[in-house]
Amino acid sequence: MPDVQLLVIIQCINIYIVFFAASIGTIGNILHIITFTCLKKYHTIPSSIFLVRASFAEQLTTIDLLFPQSIGYATGHDTRVMACLFCKITSVLYTGGGVFTLVCLYLAAIDRYLQTCRSATKRQWMKMKRALLLLCIFTFLSIGLGLPFGIFRDVIPSIEQWIISPVALLVVFGYLTWRNVQQTQQRQATGQSSNNIAQQVTRMILIKTTAIVISVMPSAGICFSIDLEHKTHFYNDNSAITSDQSSKDIRINFFSQQTDAALQRHIRSNGELKQQHKVLLSTLLLEQQLHSTATNEHKRLVKE
Repeated sequence: MPDVQLLVIIQCINIYIVFFAASIGTIGNILHIITFTCLKKYHTIPSSIFLVRASFAEQLTTIDLLFPQSIGYATGHDTRVMACLFCKITSVLYTGGGVFTLVCLYLAAIDRYLQTCRSATKRQWMKMKRALLLLCIFTFLSIGLGLPFGIFRDVIPSIEQWIISPVALLVVFGYLTWRNVQQTQQRQATGQSSNNIAQQVTRMILIKTTAIVISVMPSAGICFSIDLEHKTHFYNDNSAITSDQSSKDIRINFFSQQTDAALQRHIRSNGELKQQHKVLLSTLLLEQQLHSTATNEHKRLVKE
């Protein structure tokens, strides 16, 4: 009876909470992509290029992993297993997308660290051309890392590769950036407008890094304890194995969405960015109305 109740609770969480978290993450990713793509003042900052790619890759992972999982629990049919080719493609996309998301966050954190250094050589190292070149290189590498998951569906990632190493890299460069920011706050700033934009991006990356560390640690600890228990005890109860695996998937998926939610809360709490969102959305709506008016006028003239 307890195992049955646990499975029911896990199913409800996968249907409602995971779907809600994926929906919130989708809204946040769309706003990030629109903001960093349409506002020209962010086009000169390499970190914004990395962040918009990270949002796109994260959205790709959400579409290929979280939404099908929630729909599968609700309907009882996993759409990813309807065809072998479709299953392999989704495996490549969400695995490669997850890797590419972390890589973009690494590059953004490294860029913010370099931009806050006193050395002029370090500040000038990350140019836009070099940033785009790095993105192209790591795009192919991410696809290459995702291919084994499509060819060999039972590939299991290690906790060191997928949890410890990413968190360690983000913590190191996040701390270095924070330390440089603290040191530069006492110096006279020039070009206040551009500095404010760069500081906004820096705060986004620091909050994103902090959210990842805080959200991943509980999940990593629980996953490590479950894996250790599976190695020390032989499980004959299939329901227990299913419960542990499902609960582990829920924690990983749910905690991964908290990173995007934290960044979205920061953007909404920032008055300048919030105003920019309103202006940008108003402009897009106005352009859509003008386009519709012009189309209707053209149709009327053609009829006449």
